[in-house]
Amino acid sequence: MWALDHALCHAGIMSLAQWLLYHGAGPNDGECLYHAIELGRPNGLGMMQAAEANPRGTNALKGAMVNLDLVMVKMLLDAGVDPNKDDA
Repeated sequence: MWALDHALCHAGIMSLAQWLLYHGAGPNDGECLYHAIELGRPNGLGMMQAAEANPRGTNALKGAMVNLDLVMVKMLLDAGVDPNKDDA
């Protein structure tokens, strides 16, 4: 959902992102989770995890590793992302 992606990741407006999630925005569009990683927004990643976003198959772990973002790498590994998968 573009609105969620923009609110959470690009603009960093957490209250709007929470409102959108509460009102049914889907966290599994494949973009928002990846953009939270790409733009270095651990709060956004945490919010997406709380909304049960599925990090598998998004290349999020690779993005966090490329950015050398150890906080996000740990968050993703703790969420169960398999580092041995090609799409981790």
